[in-house]
Amino acid sequence: MNIQEVIVKIFTNWPVPTVVGIIVIFLIFKGEISNLLNRIKKVGKNGILLTQESSPIDKEKIKLEEIKNVLETRGIKDKEDLEKTFEWYEKEIINSYQIIKLLFFSYLNLYLVYNSKFALLMFKNSPMSKETFKRSFYLPPEIPNPEYEKEVIFSTLLQFKLIEEKGNGVYFISPVGEEFLKFIGWLPEFKG
Repeated sequence: MNIQEVIVKIFTNWPVPTVVGIIVIFLIFKGEISNLLNRIKKVGKNGILLTQESSPIDKEKIKLEEIKNVLETRGIKDKEDLEKTFEWYEKEIINSYQIIKLLFFSYLNLYLVYNSKFALLMFKNSPMSKETFKRSFYLPPEIPNPEYEKEVIFSTLLQFKLIEEKGNGVYFISPVGEEFLKFIGWLPEFKG
């Protein structure tokens, strides 16, 4: 008997296909079998006693009780306490946003050169395409490569989302750009 005949005999013998079939069934119905096994309450001579499967409503009640317990451990006992907590978090989030905005604008004020700030003001006064910007934006004669400088200024304003495209290749100052110009005092009314 050669090796092929031995392999065929092993795989055609009834225990091997049966075991493979049982494994496949367990893999296919793994979730259902797991749920069934979790529901077994008692196994005895009278058979298997299963617990009743809980309904989605029962699960939701349990979740609500858990949430209530967590809130109570944090000192929140009623709706008024919960509203006060939300108000506190809202104030903290607003304060954090204001601090981040001030830090961001301070960074931009240091990072952007005067020409970039002036270009941003140009976009405030008249929205334009990139080509129009490159043609009309004046740079001092000391700048060795004005075309490259204009490209860098434009891409920097775009990268920091100080300008944005509104369609047809026309760029406008963004709300962030306007707030930045107010922050540095080039536009009135900055509210930090």
